[in-house]
Amino acid sequence: MASAAAPVSSTASISTQTSPPRTSSQAAQQQRSAPAPAPATSPASPTSATAPPGESTPASTQPTNPPHSAYSIAQIFQFRKWKLLDTDVIPKLNESHPLSLFYHADEYLLRSVASLKKVTSPTSAKFRRLNDRVHRAQRLLLDSIYLCYVDLSEEDKSGRAYRAQLPPEDQRELEGGFSENIWFAGQALSRGFRIRGIEAFTAELVEPAKQLCATMEALRFVFRCRALVCTAPPHTDLFPVLADFDKSWTAFEHRICFCYFSVTYSGRPGRADETDMFLVLLSETLLRAISKNYLTWDQIHSFDPSAIIALPRLTIISGLLHMPDCVSMTDAESGFRYFRGDKATKLRGVQDELRSLKPSEVEKLEWMIVGKEEYWVPTEGVEGAAALNGERWDSGMCLIDDNEGGSIGKDQKAAGEEVGLQRIFRAICAVADDLQSGPRAREFVGIMHKVFSMHEEKDVEKTNGRKAKGKRRR
Repeated sequence: MASAAAPVSSTASISTQTSPPRTSSQAAQQQRSAPAPAPATSPASPTSATAPPGESTPASTQPTNPPHSAYSIAQIFQFRKWKLLDTDVIPKLNESHPLSLFYHADEYLLRSVASLKKVTSPTSAKFRRLNDRVHRAQRLLLDSIYLCYVDLSEEDKSGRAYRAQLPPEDQRELEGGFSENIWFAGQALSRGFRIRGIEAFTAELVEPAKQLCATMEALRFVFRCRALVCTAPPHTDLFPVLADFDKSWTAFEHRICFCYFSVTYSGRPGRADETDMFLVLLSETLLRAISKNYLTWDQIHSFDPSAIIALPRLTIISGLLHMPDCVSMTDAESGFRYFRGDKATKLRGVQDELRSLKPSEVEKLEWMIVGKEEYWVPTEGVEGAAALNGERWDSGMCLIDDNEGGSIGKDQKAAGEEVGLQRIFRAICAVADDLQSGPRAREFVGIMHKVFSMHEEKDVEKTNGRKAKGKRRR
């Protein structure tokens, strides 16, 4: 995991070091733009983000519980305001000039925050409407910043290689701009709020969040100064403050994304995300199921529910037995994120049992998984065989071996084998079926849809190819 970003200097010093060449107008503005006192907050609030960053808040002033009033919620959005001089000229809105867009987006944000702070009830429809407006304004501001950022050289941009370790859905959300969700999380943490689901990581995230908010304020000051003079590109004079902001942004984004990952998937990300390899495993399992007549193309093309349930279960067997090197399912700490923790421990036991089965028994198990009733043993028969075979199971579907020996007849032995297969079956189903529920369900269903759709297209292409070939023969 990347180390935290180096502490930044005060906002004032950043502005001085990275501001564009100063005209008389800018010099005057810089003199009159000393940081204003922070607005009064409740005693439980931490030090305002308008205080110089780098001065950490004493532990005694950090709130133990997030504030709940409309005013305190609105305090998450705190931005400095700078008075205009008589000589300052507000830039006209020009869509071809990103700095013009930035200036007007910033003004819109300030007005939206001011309106939000006037509402008294956080549960009112008016508060929700104005709160949505603030978030929309913040997205517009970030978009205008990104339009300038894309011109920054790759050498000056902070690395984002850590994103490759995140799930594809998260990667897509973070690409092509600065995510407002990330910025809002930083604002909330710097104001003493805790993020639901990752409360345990609050202490780790507060300082990077404050640094992000401080560099944003520095960027706002420098961008506004430049916009009052000239909004036309190039923006090379703004690159130093953009680079500082980007460094703080990636440091915070890296940390908070990995914290969410740790909570959702019981551990830190591996070196690279294995989603593509898991998709390959699902695809190969589907083709194998078709070749073995476990499933039919009609089931795939119609998205048959029985196929949707059976494929993840068959994929568990493939990943443990047929293609064990494709995706790691048995490493509790660094395996594929779907199978960490207790699931990996359970699957390691299942893998040992699968390897002890004969090929005919594996095939029988796979037929059981796709729902062939003739491969099932009646419940009373299973219980009787279990008793005769001296087998008991714990709550984790693991065999408790307390059989003291004794001769077992052929019929009893066969019944015992059926019990073993059903025990494996239940363990596999417990893991596979869980993928389609809970926090991972949306992503997993998306992966399944991609696999089914991909094979539907391939099959249609093959069918069309055969028809065209037949016509040519005629």
